[in-house]
Order: sequence, then C-alpha cells, then structure tokens
Amino acid sequence: MIEKSYPDVEVFNLGGGFKVARGDLDKATDVREMAASILSLVDTWTARTGRSLKLEIEPGTFLVANAGLLVAEVIDKVTTKKSPEDTEGMNFLKLNTGLNEVTRPALYGA
Repeated sequence: MIEKSYPDVEVFNLGGGFKVARGDLDKATDVREMAASILSLVDTWTARTGRSLKLEIEPGTFLVANAGLLVAEVIDKVTTKKSPEDTEGMNFLKLNTGLNEVTRPALYGA
C-alpha cells in the first residue's frame, strides 16, 4: 500500500494543467468527474490510514483562459495566394501586438 511509503504525508497536491477547451473540437477537463474520482481515493486513504489529507490544486489557466480579450489593430493584410482563384494559398492579418501575446496559439494552436 502506498501509504506505507509516505507515513508523514499531509498534503495531496493535484498540480495543474487542467485541459481548457479552446475550440469546438476540444474537450475540457470535467472537474466534477475528476473531483469525484479524487474524493473517492482520498476517502479510501482516510479509511485505511485514519489520517486526513489536505487537497491542493493549481488551476491557473483553467480558471482564466477564456476570460480575457486581446485588443489589437490590424495593420496589414497579406496573402500567399498566387491569384484570386488560388485555393491553396492563405490570407493573414498582421496585428500590432507583441510576439508574447500570440506566440503560443501561433506555434501549436493552444
């Protein structure tokens, strides 16, 4: 049993990194489902050891990811299309924001 390896543990830190749905195809962490599983584990721990655990989480981005706006101005429009009929090329908007505001989404769609 794991509790024998941690006889003095008092805190169970769940960390962070809970998935946020950032688009229609993304699935966010179901916090109710997660909480039910974790509370079951903690109840089992308490029943076996007679000790309670303090639960900690670091929700960070999960709480605020969809709570903000980026205000920017379009400063240019560019295209990679070779002609108006080109279906392979793409259109881009250049914004007056810094790289720090748009790096993560631009790099891997987060």
